[in-house]
Amino acid sequence: MLPEGEDLNEWVAVNTVDFFNQINMLYGTITEFCTEESCPIMSAGPKYEYHWADGHTVKKPIKCSAPKYIDYLMTWVQDQLDDETLFPSKIGDYFIFYISIISNL
Repeated sequence: MLPEGEDLNEWVAVNTVDFFNQINMLYGTITEFCTEESCPIMSAGPKYEYHWADGHTVKKPIKCSAPKYIDYLMTWVQDQLDDETLFPSKIGDYFIFYISIISNL
């Protein structure tokens, strides 16, 4: 819920970046258990297999291992967060400060 007096866009941006960082840290704790050999496909059980496409660099979905898929995904999300048209870095002093802290993690 948006705290009183906060800018909605800034609040959403900060929480989006924080969520991304939490997911990135969580994934970092399991990378040793999901390797190219142990997770050769990105799936959600036997009925669902995920193929990667970002619509720009990779237009036709490609089959890839789970670690490669996650690497593509995390890179794509980071690129979105770095896109000034989507997440301007000059929204407010707090946001700039916050981004500088998390980029050093």
